Amino acid sequence: MRIYGDFTEHEYQMEVAGATVASVHRKWVSVRDQLGVSMTGDIDHQVVIGAVIEIEHIEVTESQSFISLMEQSYNSGTFSNYFLRILH
Repeated sequence: MRIYGDFTEHEYQMEVAGATVASVHRKWVSVRDQLGVSMTGDIDHQVVIGAVIEIEHIEVTESQSFISLMEQSYNSGTFSNYFLRILH
């Protein structure tokens, strides 16, 4: 299975043997984050849902880690020092 697309925008496709078997997109008009999953072709639905759950988990974990790292850098003063070194 090949999974490609824009993971940060929650717009990606899954293909098997060159044929698209599923596409995922974020529903923008909703109270909470919701994803739409369209499945076509002969694919095990559990595999597709499992892949979507894992991709979304990785995306949330990485964004939380990045935000935490930036907050720690800012609070310790290394954040501003880092950008000062970039600017010079």
